Amino acid sequence: MNIALIEESLGTNFQNTALLVEALCHSSFTNEASDPSRPNNERLEFLGDAVLGVAVADELFRTDDALNEGTLTVLRSQIVSGHSLSGAARRLKIGEFLAFGKGERNNGGTNKDSNLAGAFEALVGAVFVDKGFRAACDVVKRWLSEEIKIAKSSGVKKDPKTEYQLITQSLFGETPVYTITENAGPDHAPTFWSEVSVGGVIKGRGSGPSKAAAERFAAIYALKELKKKGG
Repeated sequence: MNIALIEESLGTNFQNTALLVEALCHSSFTNEASDPSRPNNERLEFLGDAVLGVAVADELFRTDDALNEGTLTVLRSQIVSGHSLSGAARRLKIGEFLAFGKGERNNGGTNKDSNLAGAFEALVGAVFVDKGFRAACDVVKRWLSEEIKIAKSSGVKKDPKTEYQLITQSLFGETPVYTITENAGPDHAPTFWSEVSVGGVIKGRGSGPSKAAAERFAAIYALKELKKKGG
């Protein structure tokens, strides 16, 4: 594992590089390793999830005092969604550094949204343990800056699925179709992944703690992409 290259990509240097190695070790790797006691990234993922939520809330709170509690909550959910985190992980090329077991790697684990989002959370958790909250905030702001900007500029749509359906029916004469593609995480805190397609073409992806939330975020993403293209 090229520690220096990963640190350069992430934009921070670790005092304890063992934390970085742990953050990039998927549970499938330790399950197949000769030493099953070797730590994987699940504990750091748990911690990073909490740090991410606070870091994004802090950024939203400090940069826009016009946002009320409800809007802050929805925007934070959009920014820390699995879809946003997996996108940041792809920009970081985290999949190239993750250690997987053979089975998970052969099943496309290096490009699976849930694995990438989890690894990003684990990296944030590792930075938090190694260098503290402000350093973790810097990483979050650097790699989620685009998601934060888009969420704030787009605002909160009360019913993005209805809005998207009205637009697609008007423009294409088609009704969006939503498909749940993945369900990851423990029973008490699952994450669902959804795709929305129009005319058989995938237009957006999203994730959330329920099927409805995943579909909602998929619609939000599809709306953003549609507006980028001017309709």
